[in-house]
Amino acid sequence: MTTKNILIADDDHDLAGALALRCEGLGIDTRVAHDAMTALTLAHDQRPDLICLDVNMPGGSGLSACEMISLSDELSEIPVIILTGCYDEETIQRCHNMCAYYVLKCPDVWGRVEPLIRELLDLDSTCADKAVGSTLVDTPCDVKQPRLPELYREIARDVVYAQLEDPAELDN
Repeated sequence: MTTKNILIADDDHDLAGALALRCEGLGIDTRVAHDAMTALTLAHDQRPDLICLDVNMPGGSGLSACEMISLSDELSEIPVIILTGCYDEETIQRCHNMCAYYVLKCPDVWGRVEPLIRELLDLDSTCADKAVGSTLVDTPCDVKQPRLPELYREIARDVVYAQLEDPAELDN
């Protein structure tokens, strides 16, 4: 089996590092960028299997980087997760328009992004988790994560309310 790889771009060095460690614990090769321009350069040079972008970064917006990726013949097939603290309607709509997965940052960000990473990289709960112990994920190693049908993937991009602590926040 070929090793999957992910590009994580976030100007929060601690968060990017924590996500990278968690991904490495799943057996995923990880590259980290802390600004949008470096993220785009790494995406073009390394062709990751998955890209995770913050919105507000130096050197350009993660949303702008996502737009460039989605318009690139070489990169447009790479799934993108937009991991952000922004929950305004424009950000959510832009994610939807680019078919990017919107994930709202929260204290349990790994609990929200880990199942999506597993799904998008077609990882099941293999023994990669056992090598580091049970502290990385809450699901047992021998339980296969359910596959999301293509239709569900389309719907999941629109389900922003489930990502919010208080769905009424969008109505304000």
